[in-house]
Amino acid sequence: MNLIELIVWDFDGVINNAVQDGEFIWGKKFEQDWGYSLKEFESFVFSGDFNDVLIGKTSLTSLVENWAKNVSFEGSVPDILKYWHQNDTSYVSEILEIIETVNRLGIRQVVATNTDIERTKFIKHHLHELRGVNEIYSSGLLKVAKPESAFFEILQRLEKKNPSEILFIDDSEKNIMGARNVGWNAIIFKPDSAQFIKDILLKNTLNHGGILISENNQ
Repeated sequence: MNLIELIVWDFDGVINNAVQDGEFIWGKKFEQDWGYSLKEFESFVFSGDFNDVLIGKTSLTSLVENWAKNVSFEGSVPDILKYWHQNDTSYVSEILEIIETVNRLGIRQVVATNTDIERTKFIKHHLHELRGVNEIYSSGLLKVAKPESAFFEILQRLEKKNPSEILFIDDSEKNIMGARNVGWNAIIFKPDSAQFIKDILLKNTLNHGGILISENNQ
């Protein structure tokens, strides 16, 4: 049994349902609102090695600027990014409720996500909407992405926790394995597993703080 003192939540796919019906929700009204092809926009932004954007080597702004020049866009690139970020959020209410409940128990919670620096700033600015989340760690800030071991090791060092004290919840098998490889406890998240995760967290909470997790729960 491990005593959990830190819960690390994935963002997209767990807290935030950014993909619905196989489409990114932010782009559903892009053509209607801006009058440009979404397919062409995405080809400019996501072509090449988008991983460089995720780990902070290249800015998302520069990619959008390339698109803007190609289509003779007369609007504001910052406005496009603001539109993207504002329409990229659809929080999962069941998960928010769990986060709030765990917060009342006094257990620290953070977000670990693969996203660029500019979106990270947007999420951090709206962190008050995630009542109970204390911090966000992103690939853009840490300069390395999940499932690389370095991502988890840097986060662990910044949080000053031992591997056995951390519980990680993510919807990617690769990320789960990456966390387990550095000694973290980890649970795979699936669309219908909110109640399962709630039961694990709340039924194993100790009166003096912390959550006891066994290998059978993972």
